[in-house]
Amino acid sequence: MHHVRSGPRWVVALTATILLVTGCAPTSTSDVPLALGTAAPESTAAARSAPVATSVPTPEPTVDPAAPCTKDCWPLSGKPAKVGATDRRPLIVKIDNAPAARPHYGLAQADMVFEILVEGFVTRLAAVFQSQDPQTIGAVRSARLADRSLTPMFDGALVYSGTSAYAWKLISRDAADGKYVELSADHAGGYYRVSFRAAPYNLFTSAQNMRQQLAAIGAQGSAKVPAWGFLATTEHPATVAGMAGGTEATEVTIPYRKDSSLVTYKYDASTRTYQRFQNNDGKAVREV
Repeated sequence: MHHVRSGPRWVVALTATILLVTGCAPTSTSDVPLALGTAAPESTAAARSAPVATSVPTPEPTVDPAAPCTKDCWPLSGKPAKVGATDRRPLIVKIDNAPAARPHYGLAQADMVFEILVEGFVTRLAAVFQSQDPQTIGAVRSARLADRSLTPMFDGALVYSGTSAYAWKLISRDAADGKYVELSADHAGGYYRVSFRAAPYNLFTSAQNMRQQLAAIGAQGSAKVPAWGFLATTEHPATVAGMAGGTEATEVTIPYRKDSSLVTYKYDASTRTYQRFQNNDGKAVREV
């Protein structure tokens, strides 16, 4: 911090200069002529007693990272919204979960992930992106009839590679009725194929590409995104779970297929989030 130089030193220096210039001037300074417009110097004692103004920095407010978000929070994650509008339209991206389509790209940045059982006990993921925009998302795959119920829940945009003729007829009708926005790769831009995977596991996109597509069709405006009721503190009665009692869930397992698709969510106390692990070749691999 830069401090203001004190007044007494300035007055003493000025007095010494006057004595040197006048030589044998009389002891009394009342007879010393002053130039027109020059103020008489203050006495050293008076200058010493004059208070000097100093600026006191305002301390920055401390934010407890464990404190619940109470204002400007992302509705689907409950975290503080530092960048972006909390009412922007979520992207519901269909992501392949077959072994040949792994590892997934961008999945760890989703606010929510739905795992939906499809044919042959294989699952397909519906990743909901609102608070974060991954640069790479993939592999993007086709939609299912269940997406017609899932996407309107978030007033979202359905991002998918395509679908059957029957499902397309219903999805396009939903979009025309304003139930949600659909961004199929059959007619929307923003998708690309990667060279390190074979089709159909090589269709990728990015959140920015999809938001540009929304802007191109005038659907980038605010959406009615429901806010989840997150608990205000980690200390609460067990009955808050809504039943007779709740159990602390440090690990959650989804055993659709234990041989190739066993999914486990493990609670990480340092980040207060659940990390996703999936069985790949007999080992649990963490999603990144």
